[in-house]
Amino acid sequence: MQTTRAAKFIDAVSHRLSLVVAGLAAGLLTIPAATARDDILTSLQSIEWVEENRSDLEGLLSDQDTATAFMVALYGDVVVLPNVGGHLFIDLDGDNGLELVATIDYSGRGFYASVAIVYQNGHRLDFQEVGGHGGNMTNLRNSIDDLDGDGDLEITIPRLLEPYQGVEPVPIFIDVYHWNGLQYIVADPLQYEDFYRKRVLRRIEENLDALSVDSASVGADMRAALIHKYEVEQTEIINALQ
Repeated sequence: MQTTRAAKFIDAVSHRLSLVVAGLAAGLLTIPAATARDDILTSLQSIEWVEENRSDLEGLLSDQDTATAFMVALYGDVVVLPNVGGHLFIDLDGDNGLELVATIDYSGRGFYASVAIVYQNGHRLDFQEVGGHGGNMTNLRNSIDDLDGDGDLEITIPRLLEPYQGVEPVPIFIDVYHWNGLQYIVADPLQYEDFYRKRVLRRIEENLDALSVDSASVGADMRAALIHKYEVEQTEIINALQ
């Protein structure tokens, strides 16, 4: 068992390294200078992460480059460097303290499949990373919401149900990550049944209805691929809620 796990780890690291090398070669992935990274990290450690200081915090992470520099410094000595896409400071649990939530790409090709959550703990910054199952996060703000009305915000992250095939649409499952008192973990879909039935399933059904009514809006091959995508997603959700 240990040999199998070690082999899988080596394969995963080798894959990430090959993606990073390709990104660097193509000029799509940059590594911020160490001095700039450390300066940003030091500045963010010295500010209290509360609503009153939001403008100062956002000024320090004003774009993707500065956000990436901060995350690289925070992660420290890692094999594969994180590349930040969307990022925002937000109060996840209603305590007036702000957390940083950022989408992370490791490929250098803009596939933001992971989400980093950074918390202030005194003068120390702790973080965790969730997701990472292939689904691209295209709109971070719309992926954060209070889905059950308890005052804590959940994060929804797409997970691929089938291998990525380039332009071919791939079925996804929207995982809900919620706070368990210690960290964000993926939730049992039954805990968020209303979200899945009233929002996710309803949207899938609307998409299927649109394809059946307007069959000429896309080519036959793409139409078949979209129908397959939505039907797989529909089945996956129905099974998860049983």
